[in-house]
Amino acid sequence: MRLLTRLVFTALLLIPVVSNAALVWSGCLTITSVSNELAYDNGVFLAFSGGGISGCGAGTAGGVVFLVGQEGVTSSNINSILATALAAQVSGKGVMILYDNSSGACNSQIISIGGYSSQCP
Repeated sequence: MRLLTRLVFTALLLIPVVSNAALVWSGCLTITSVSNELAYDNGVFLAFSGGGISGCGAGTAGGVVFLVGQEGVTSSNINSILATALAAQVSGKGVMILYDNSSGACNSQIISIGGYSSQCP
């Protein structure tokens, strides 16, 4: 019984790790295109210079998408994501994206101007 209790406890501890295993941070990227498709499909598509993120293909090779209803993006926060992306494009500052690498669409959750710890110039 004691062994079974330990196994169940260990399994419960690993559930959060496994469920978020597909979310990863990109390297530093420069946004070249911001497509506001909120009226069409509730999404914001980003393209990057230098090929973007390998394996992603949302709208363009290496691009990512922020979609309402995916990865915690809501109708309340999508406009701030759009504003952040536009500010990064206009300023030319590098960004890092937290995205789901388990599919080719690379649905995204967070955009960070300058990187999440100021890694990007």
